[in-house]
Amino acid sequence: MVESGTRWRIGDGSKVKIWYDNWIPTNPGFKALSPRRGIEENAMVNVLIDSESGRWKTDILSEVFNQNEAAQIASIPLSSRLREDKRIWHFEKDGKYSVKSVHHYLKDLRRKEAPGPSSSNNGGVWKKLWKVPIDSKIRNCVWRAGKNILPTRSNLLKKGITLDPTCPFCCSALETPQHIFLDCEFAKRVCFASPLGIRLQPCEDVLDWLELILRSNNTFEIQIQFTALWKIWQARNMLIFQNKRIDLMVIAGDIYDRVAEYNNVFPQAQVRSKREDVRLDATVHAETINIATDAGCFEEGISAMGCVIKKGGENILVAACKKEFIQVSVSMAEALALRWAMKMAKELSLDNIVFFSDAQFVVDYINGCAYSADLEPIVIDCRSFLCNFKSASVLFWNRNCNLETHHMVGVGRNLGNKTWLGVIPSLSDGPSCILHSALLI
Repeated sequence: MVESGTRWRIGDGSKVKIWYDNWIPTNPGFKALSPRRGIEENAMVNVLIDSESGRWKTDILSEVFNQNEAAQIASIPLSSRLREDKRIWHFEKDGKYSVKSVHHYLKDLRRKEAPGPSSSNNGGVWKKLWKVPIDSKIRNCVWRAGKNILPTRSNLLKKGITLDPTCPFCCSALETPQHIFLDCEFAKRVCFASPLGIRLQPCEDVLDWLELILRSNNTFEIQIQFTALWKIWQARNMLIFQNKRIDLMVIAGDIYDRVAEYNNVFPQAQVRSKREDVRLDATVHAETINIATDAGCFEEGISAMGCVIKKGGENILVAACKKEFIQVSVSMAEALALRWAMKMAKELSLDNIVFFSDAQFVVDYINGCAYSADLEPIVIDCRSFLCNFKSASVLFWNRNCNLETHHMVGVGRNLGNKTWLGVIPSLSDGPSCILHSALLI
């Protein structure tokens, strides 16, 4: 059982067999599922990696694997230093086996296709829920989700209402509370995009998830997770009733802002995040180079990154964007954006730098205050880059301070890999940009 929940995190690929080992994180059982062709049966993953560039050999991937699986493999981030492969437990952020996660993993394996609401005595759960310091409308939404009394399409169908019962986000599964809040890829992306980079753990139903969350002693984490559930429900209603699809990054920003607003109004809750928002005027000096990054993941399998480099906080030196056809978590995309910006700063021979990101978990990890097994190779690269500068630090700031770089993510999504000198472009400025392809590798 432990073996089935364990997979390889790819480093240089020399220890992992392509066809026999667990190594593709998005596949059932983590194994390669494509028909075996074009490569020997006992081949190792390292034959798929260009050791000089530290990149996947996409031409070989397209020859050996089906289109979907080739895209999944190409989306697995590699460290530029191709460190050793490492076995990790998939269902914990730190990659370490725990009895708790195994318990929930086993529950998930036994879960029926459409489990009904729990009939056990859950009075203690509701008492804890009502004590959580959070907006009453969010608390009420979480309570209704746990009770399975939200008007999901599956519940409306049970009441005899004729309608399309499928999830409005993925259009591939029955819209139950379990699916829309825990299993749907949209819900997973929202949680990953939140300030804590949350990975949803397998749970029997929403009530099971609620019990798990309420065991935490971190009130800020509980607030973020409950607010994420509420924002998912809001986004669902907007899509169904107004045919409006809300941008994932907007939802993620609203989650943090909603929690921060509540905690500012009710400071007695004492649930501020680990790191206060950074005010630009508190960190800027005339000779400081300020480099802000942002990233976004989009439904068409695209990840886009933005970077704005300023001197003294006002003088724009460089604005750049990057577009990659990879499917990664938002936390991973943010880490990749920081690594890209650090490489750019090194190539431009910059120093006395402050890097800014609105991905709090990633910033905390780089600064030694958090850990994620999946992000580790990229974070190690970032720390190695930081050693190249005489003076460099990485700070978190609020999304409201990061609007220019967020704009560059949108530019990257539309225009691809481009760089501008001395100006931040509009979305229509593609042809007039000054290209520096060496900075965009």
